[in-house]
Amino acid sequence: MRNSRDFILALVCAVAFLAICELALRVAGVRYDYSFYQVDPVVYAKYRPNAEGWEVKEGENFVRMNSYGMRDRERTLTPAAGTCRIAFLGDSLEVGMQVPLEKTMAQVLERRLNGQVAKTGHPIEVLNFAQGGATLAQQYLILRDRVWAFEPQIVIWFVDSVATSSRKLWPSDAPFYVFNGERLVLDPQNQPPPYSSPAAIRRHTVLANLMNHYRLLLLVRAALQEGVSQELSEFGFTDRRSQYNLMDGWFRQPASPEEEKAWQVSEELLRLSFQDVREHGAEFWLVSIGAEIEDNPNESERKAYFEEHHYSATYAEDRFDAFAAQEGIRHIRLEPGLLRYAEENAVSVRGFFNTAPNTGHLNELGNSAAANIIADHLLKDSNVLHALGGEPVVTFSRHKLR
Repeated sequence: MRNSRDFILALVCAVAFLAICELALRVAGVRYDYSFYQVDPVVYAKYRPNAEGWEVKEGENFVRMNSYGMRDRERTLTPAAGTCRIAFLGDSLEVGMQVPLEKTMAQVLERRLNGQVAKTGHPIEVLNFAQGGATLAQQYLILRDRVWAFEPQIVIWFVDSVATSSRKLWPSDAPFYVFNGERLVLDPQNQPPPYSSPAAIRRHTVLANLMNHYRLLLLVRAALQEGVSQELSEFGFTDRRSQYNLMDGWFRQPASPEEEKAWQVSEELLRLSFQDVREHGAEFWLVSIGAEIEDNPNESERKAYFEEHHYSATYAEDRFDAFAAQEGIRHIRLEPGLLRYAEENAVSVRGFFNTAPNTGHLNELGNSAAANIIADHLLKDSNVLHALGGEPVVTFSRHKLR
């Protein structure tokens, strides 16, 4: 009997101690990045439907996924009559976890286009399928596996690296594609994640959502893992990074057979995506977004960086230009417009209160500027929007933050 009382007393003390720790973290305003992912048998990792929590590495922002696992407002599967839908495919730059939902690139673009087109009786919806850490192969799989159920008429595909198309350049547990002769196929070395059965996913969803409500649990998680790949380690994913210099891959032509192979796989993924979009009767746009140094408004810093690294051109964006012209794909280079906006307004389009300016993800100004650059191109050259009566306006640098 005495042993039972001692056990109960010890348990009460332990619970009280944990409760005090939890309360102390909340009173102190301490926050940690929350869990947003779950495994998926097709793309291997995706956002968890209705997951919510804080993003605190850059800025401090509360994030909520919709019921389809998108960083977006709630959507219906079938669009309302007369609605024109645009699908975003990209990675963390387009997700915009660092800024409020209404300040993200997709939402600013939606409002801007509606200001031009909705008065014709055809409202615009910009659906954000972008996902943090997504590779080009995952973007292709998301396009095939999820996007078409929402019936978009325009698909905007963002790219900021081709290294993710090579397992050697970008070691990860994501799915990869390789050439089998002249045909692109899923890599036989791919290993779908463990614990991807519906029952296992449901169990993880319950536990992850519970963890997101307690900062003490998030503290333990933060001590054990950090970032997307570490979060997925609970499913058997590993965290590996090669020594490949991503900036060299962006500014210089391929220096090895593996780099050229990554380019060829990336271009074929784009070609197949373009073909898939055309077969669905939609319009395809390619948007390249480059390195943070390219939109740094400090000319001396840009010049010093290029001189230090012996860069003379933006090889990747030039190659995307040539590829798009050859394939008949519309291509938008975001960096010249972002730099022009930053210089004309004397602002940084990247950086937050807890990070250095001109680094990392796009801030509210950067998201707004990018959205207006894309809107200008769409209103000028999109056959879909022209059919709806869209009017071209090409003065993005003077648009206020919305």
